[in-house]
Amino acid sequence: MQLWNNIEKRSEKLKLDTVSVSELMGNKFYIPDYQRGYRWTHFEVTKLLEDLKEYKENRTKDSNNFYCMQPLVVFYNKEKEAWEVIDGQQRLTTLYLILKSKINSIKEDFPELDLYQLSYQSRPDSESFLQSIDEQQKNRNIDYYHIYNASKTITTWLSSKRLGSSFVNAILNYSESSDEPLIKFIWYDVTEEIENSKISSEEVFSRLNVGKIGLTNAELVKALFLNQVDKEVDLLKKDDGSAQDISVKKQISTPLKIRIATEWDSIEHTLHDGDFWSFIYGKDNNKYDTRIEFLLDIVKQKNNNSNRDDVYYTFNEYVNDFTQKSPPKTVETAWKEITDTFNLFKNWHEDRQIYHLVGFLRYKGVDISRIFAIQDMADTNGYEDFINKLKEEIKNVMKDQLSDIDGLNYKGNRKAIFDVLLLHNVMSVYNCNEKNVRFSFKDFYANTFDLEHVRSQTPKDISGDKRKDWLITNLEYFTGVEYDKIEIERGSAEISKKEETVQKDQKFRSLVEGMKDNLSEEKIDDEWNLWDVCSDLLKLWGERTDVTTSKVYKLLRDSVFKESSSFRYEHSISNLVLLDSGTNRGYGNAFFPVKRRTIAQREKNGVFFLPCTKNVFAKAYSCKLLDLMNWNDSDAESYMKELKACLLNI
Repeated sequence: MQLWNNIEKRSEKLKLDTVSVSELMGNKFYIPDYQRGYRWTHFEVTKLLEDLKEYKENRTKDSNNFYCMQPLVVFYNKEKEAWEVIDGQQRLTTLYLILKSKINSIKEDFPELDLYQLSYQSRPDSESFLQSIDEQQKNRNIDYYHIYNASKTITTWLSSKRLGSSFVNAILNYSESSDEPLIKFIWYDVTEEIENSKISSEEVFSRLNVGKIGLTNAELVKALFLNQVDKEVDLLKKDDGSAQDISVKKQISTPLKIRIATEWDSIEHTLHDGDFWSFIYGKDNNKYDTRIEFLLDIVKQKNNNSNRDDVYYTFNEYVNDFTQKSPPKTVETAWKEITDTFNLFKNWHEDRQIYHLVGFLRYKGVDISRIFAIQDMADTNGYEDFINKLKEEIKNVMKDQLSDIDGLNYKGNRKAIFDVLLLHNVMSVYNCNEKNVRFSFKDFYANTFDLEHVRSQTPKDISGDKRKDWLITNLEYFTGVEYDKIEIERGSAEISKKEETVQKDQKFRSLVEGMKDNLSEEKIDDEWNLWDVCSDLLKLWGERTDVTTSKVYKLLRDSVFKESSSFRYEHSISNLVLLDSGTNRGYGNAFFPVKRRTIAQREKNGVFFLPCTKNVFAKAYSCKLLDLMNWNDSDAESYMKELKACLLNI
């Protein structure tokens, strides 16, 4: 069968279809040079042969199913008058070698048989080598080496199993008799996409191999479902045994196809909602360009299967549902499984308690199947039991971190501290009486967070790149001038980033200096006023010395912010919060009230801060509020008490 109609310039197959091995005969295929060539080893070749043998032996005579090879993604190159194989070359080549091994015997039964032609663009004489499999030529290049070894593996295996031309003929199934197994490829023709979109086959190949094109599970499954609807309708018979006419078929198939397509788009749209996706998926790693594929993988339990690395696993499972199960699954049933799972996720998302608990478990990497199992265990006792079991699961996955909160130390396991602090944020919102308040997993994943000391570590020095940030945050604190809001008049000419920074620095200094009279009126002690502090900070601006050795630093530490006194909890979790990296790395070893002001200003400007971090710097957990300028032992102890009350009573 010629798969391309040269007269009408179109394929004889549907865009997504199946193609039997016999239908490949007489057609011309080539492997383009952007692919790596043939690399199957003894292991892959033997596994395919064993699979085919097992299928042949187990298939009943009255069965209509077939062995489904993985997709053969092709493009018809009109200049070469041949099918360019974009994906599936390893199996197509191996199948060629299997048929080639017994072609002479098969031709005794089918003398008109013309084996399909195959060549590798990067190997000009590959077609002749494939026909001869000459041992003398096997070491000419790496492709021939693997092709020769694969051919030897096939010959040896067939001999050891005492399988001859009848086995190979069963694979070919040239007669397509009902009592022989059918071996078929999934045929995916991208000729139309390449010609209409003006993209190259190399780009299709590239997208396919990074999972960024609808040639993988999602769009393949969608096309499979819509095609399968028509196939199921074709099986319908009138009472007298005649086939349904076309109009009646359309009346049956069209509504179901429209519903699937509409619901498919609606599900995809919801999964692209950041709040929903972050809750059910976790931090997006761009694995799923078409996000409904994540849902399909869950329904088919891909992550729990030994073949989870197989890019076509989920698609093949649906093909098996429709072709190899007895009785075959209907499209209606298969689609209901998908929508039921999606609606379950929606119910979880809409329930405030389940949302927080499941969201944290997903952050910890707990598989959806485990959460399904927890819900199944709770079914008999209902909703409250499900909530309690989710809490038990959190306590189980966090047992090591929660077993010794007092012992968590910044110099030890920082990941453990990070997870405990995140759980504190999630559960604090969970316990909030305001029912419309939710922890934002979307905003959490959209930012990068660091562990931040509430009361700064005693700095060894503040020099280098840290100096300027430290000086700016302190000057902002004392003057109210915000460095980041200073705008530069660019004029008609573009200025470099370096020049812009110089101009901002100059304008910032000028604004601070312009406040001299007002700052001079504000006394710090008998010796210093605010202008004295700001003036000394400005003097340090152009120097390279360590700030901590300066007189003004010691004044701020000892007299203004009183952080020279002893502090017992420097590296304890009771002195740590999660802070976005931009804020944390910007103000460095700032004093407590300077940090608090910086956080307040940045939040006002739209930066996302975790709720418990804001509470700590607002001293919301502190029992004694006599000293708002300092974070001391009693504040750390009150914070620790709150952590334990929240987390040890989950």
